[in-house]
Amino acid sequence: MTAMTTRIIPARPYLAPPTAMEKLLLSSARLLEASAHRRMARRQQVAERVAEGFDPVERRRGYAVDAYRSSSLR
Repeated sequence: MTAMTTRIIPARPYLAPPTAMEKLLLSSARLLEASAHRRMARRQQVAERVAEGFDPVERRRGYAVDAYRSSSLR
């Protein structure tokens, strides 16, 4: 059986200000969360527009056809 250490590992106080690494991690987590919220809002907006009858795929096809006509059929 191995002996257990009785030394106490010092821990940071609970209410201590965040270290530089913790600040970096918190800010990156905030950025990721904001990005996810924007992405969800865009998807929700597209879903609502599709429910109203808007077809984004058809619109992209129209843009591709217009671009082909303007560049190739001069």
